[in-house]
Amino acid sequence: MWTQEQHRSLGELVADLEGATDAVVQQPKPAVDHRALADTATNLWRALRKLDSANGTLPTAGRHAHRYLRATRTDLATGGLVIHDHEGEAYHPGLSLDVLVRDDDESATEETIFETVRPTIVLHGERIQRGQVIVVGPPFRQSSKEETSA
Repeated sequence: MWTQEQHRSLGELVADLEGATDAVVQQPKPAVDHRALADTATNLWRALRKLDSANGTLPTAGRHAHRYLRATRTDLATGGLVIHDHEGEAYHPGLSLDVLVRDDDESATEETIFETVRPTIVLHGERIQRGQVIVVGPPFRQSSKEETSA
């Protein structure tokens, strides 16, 4: 059996715990630094691209690092951070991308993203970094006055 003193002490402890829990729950969550997160994701993307290009020649430690970095990217995506590389995708002016260079290619039938310079980074559906790309497409054809008047 508990004494009155033990009941009172227990009641005080429970009250203290409830107050501490309320204080923790009411504290605002710290804001995520989107710029730092986007920079980190971009550096991860760049490291993976470097390792992807040298994958056949990597020593064992490099292959292990490559696997860990890929797992990190997958884990980030599971947590809501998506790194989007646009290379090889069709391009049209409505896309939310910064085109750094547009090159003509006589053999091209449509505009295509030739290279991603900086990936698009999305956090829980919100873009936190706009991608930068190089686009290749058919040469622009300007109609002359004779063609339009004929």
